[in-house]
Amino acid sequence: MIDPSTKFDEVTRKRVQQVAQASQEVSTKLWFLDLKFETFATPSLVGFAFLAWMTLCLFVLVCSAIYGLANDTALTAIGGILPLAILILLLTILVRVFFESLLIAFRISEHLKDIASAAKSLNEQRTN
Repeated sequence: MIDPSTKFDEVTRKRVQQVAQASQEVSTKLWFLDLKFETFATPSLVGFAFLAWMTLCLFVLVCSAIYGLANDTALTAIGGILPLAILILLLTILVRVFFESLLIAFRISEHLKDIASAAKSLNEQRTN
């Protein structure tokens, strides 16, 4: 005779596996709902942060151009805007390098995680 508790345990285990799989699928699609913190949110936000930086730089440049043209002659305004544009360009390059450094660090972390899991499975195969 089959023990009913054994059948209940099997059904419960299958349901738990289904819920875990569904949770994993949601976590991969919606990184901000990853409550296990298995994936990093920062790489997804880097593009947005760089776009926000570029928008801010463009806004500052346009505002300074308008202010310069309203208060000074065109030649003086251009003389003030040109160094500002060069400075913004250099800062944008530095910010881009910083963001790429962040992404490199996160990619290294992901690759190391893959290498560690592969080494662990290899060790488990050798022991079995």
